[in-house]
Amino acid sequence: MFVTSENVARPYPEKTVYNSAKSALLSHAKSIAMAQSDKGLLVNGITPAFIETPMTEGMMEKRKEEKDCTFDEAVESSLEEERPYLALKRRGKVEEVAPLIVFICSELSCFVTGANWRIDGGAVGSINV
Repeated sequence: MFVTSENVARPYPEKTVYNSAKSALLSHAKSIAMAQSDKGLLVNGITPAFIETPMTEGMMEKRKEEKDCTFDEAVESSLEEERPYLALKRRGKVEEVAPLIVFICSELSCFVTGANWRIDGGAVGSINV
């Protein structure tokens, strides 16, 4: 299982290298799934969005300094300006992502391969088909 990012479906212009790396990782996962699933290797990806991690903490600290505001105001302005589709209007928590990872890595998902699971609070305004 590979963890990528919402950026594979909604790239941010200022994150070109990150977007490319995460998109390549998801493509790599799909290629492995196509090549190896008949041998019993099941490969999937998850694409979380705006989760409370050290990376987003750092992003919000930087935004706080740039906007001369509180940390919470930095988060709120980021939600309003950069994530208009994030229906839940908050950052996700690691413990909200972990159960999906456990499921994908368990026997319960033994018929799932080459899939990409978004766990994004509605942040990506598109439909997977």
